[in-house]
Amino acid sequence: MTPAPPKVLISALRVLSALLVLGAIAWFVASLTYDDEQPRMQANEGLAAVGDVMDQLQLFYAEHHRLPASGEFQMPASRAVKHVAAIVLTADGSLIIVYTGRRQIEGKSLTLRPYADAQHGLHWHCESAEIAPRWWPDYCRQHTTP
Repeated sequence: MTPAPPKVLISALRVLSALLVLGAIAWFVASLTYDDEQPRMQANEGLAAVGDVMDQLQLFYAEHHRLPASGEFQMPASRAVKHVAAIVLTADGSLIIVYTGRRQIEGKSLTLRPYADAQHGLHWHCESAEIAPRWWPDYCRQHTTP
């Protein structure tokens, strides 16, 4: 077997170097995109943790056409999720989710305030002065509120 001429080796090294540079750029862009998605995924865990509570409140509202009075509603046990530090049900039916996790949501809270639509369905308006809307759970970014 005869050795490859030096010109061919140099050309192959140039192509390989270009591929490595392109691969490094692609890895960098992908890591930024993935890093951007992490806080949103962790914020979605909050909705998973309060999903049963929201369902129970919706059923109560559908049956009574009002939110429960103090002591009238037993909050179901919330699901334990890694990035939720606490869940609070307030007297007005609002759910406050306190997060733990990425710096964008760490120690910050999101409030889900209930409201009824024209068909007497119960929905939640998302509010947070601490968490930027880009990090809010999918539910909050997809639903329009009054």
